[in-house]
Amino acid sequence: MSITVSYRNLKPRRDIKRRAESLYGKMEAYLDPAASATLLLSAENDNVVAEATVQAWSTTFRAEEADEELRTAMDKVMHKLNEQVRRFKEKRSKHRGSSPSLESELE
Repeated sequence: MSITVSYRNLKPRRDIKRRAESLYGKMEAYLDPAASATLLLSAENDNVVAEATVQAWSTTFRAEEADEELRTAMDKVMHKLNEQVRRFKEKRSKHRGSSPSLESELE
């Protein structure tokens, strides 16, 4: 699993990258090991816009959030993505029937 953080009209900082990796790591239980993610952080007017894209299982998950605070925007966008991936994974496991490996991943 990898995450790429890009910046538009913002200075790259190590703490932002570490925060993004930490938030992305929380989705690890739901994601395929070959999954990849992109996080674009940009400053527009008085807001910071966070756009995140995750590609896993031949599916693309995308979320976008704007807030005055950078960390809040990052938290919100990663929360949205986490919910999308979790719902997809649950639907997929219900559709395919109960399999012991999927049930253990969801717990």
